[in-house]
Amino acid sequence: MTLPILSQLPEPFVTIVLLGLLILAFVVAFKVLKMVMQTLLISVLSAAFYTALVFIGFFNGFEFNQLLFFSFLGSGLYLFYSVLASTYTVMSKVLSVPYKVIVLSMIPFKIVYRDIKDHLSKEKIKEKTKSVKADVKEDDNPNDPKEVVLDKLKEEDEKEEN
Repeated sequence: MTLPILSQLPEPFVTIVLLGLLILAFVVAFKVLKMVMQTLLISVLSAAFYTALVFIGFFNGFEFNQLLFFSFLGSGLYLFYSVLASTYTVMSKVLSVPYKVIVLSMIPFKIVYRDIKDHLSKEKIKEKTKSVKADVKEDDNPNDPKEVVLDKLKEEDEKEEN
């Protein structure tokens, strides 16, 4: 079966494309075979684990159904783990792009913050807080005329009651 697009291209270019597709097919087949062999190895190790548990005495007798269950459970857990690991790898690469965009968009805000921070130095802030504290201390002056008048009224009320 030939693709109609490939028949319209020059023959050397088609040869290069087909060789590239053949190499890609071999790489994919190798990865799939590697995963199948690892899954088979995990199944055998799970069966050996069950057999060891039977000989140790955790199970009463050897059952073929239990052996198959342990093999299937081991391979299923391994496949689940490998899918999660590959999903994590892909998602970490995919999510790094929006993260970098967000970090780059924050650069102007960092520059403005740095300028404001430099503009308001610690000495200026200390001077402003000292002036505010001085204003507060002036408001709390015990010789305030209002307080004196109130004190006199309180003293007169006390004298009248006595």
